[in-house]
Amino acid sequence: TRNFVLENQVADLAGGRDSSAIHEELLSTRKQLEQRDDDVQMFERKMGICKEEVRQLKQLLVKARGTISAYDERNAEAELAKQQLFDKLASASAERNALRQHAEQQSATAAS
Repeated sequence: TRNFVLENQVADLAGGRDSSAIHEELLSTRKQLEQRDDDVQMFERKMGICKEEVRQLKQLLVKARGTISAYDERNAEAELAKQQLFDKLASASAERNALRQHAEQQSATAAS
């Protein structure tokens, strides 16, 4: 009778549920917590992998920026060399035109 009274008190405290229902609920809750712990561990492993990938990508980005800077410098040097060649070409063309004019004047003078 004492056990019956205790079971009724537990049932009253548990909102009318008996001890086996409470036990099942506790087991279910424990399984859910274990699954959540497994999920947390899985996500932490994935996070670790992602952090390593980010670290490697940052290193690659630094290298890429260095390569881009080197190419920019080479491009600037090539542009300067190109401009110098164009200037020389323009100067040579002007000199050729002056020589041509001079030769034409000489021809005109000789023909008169």
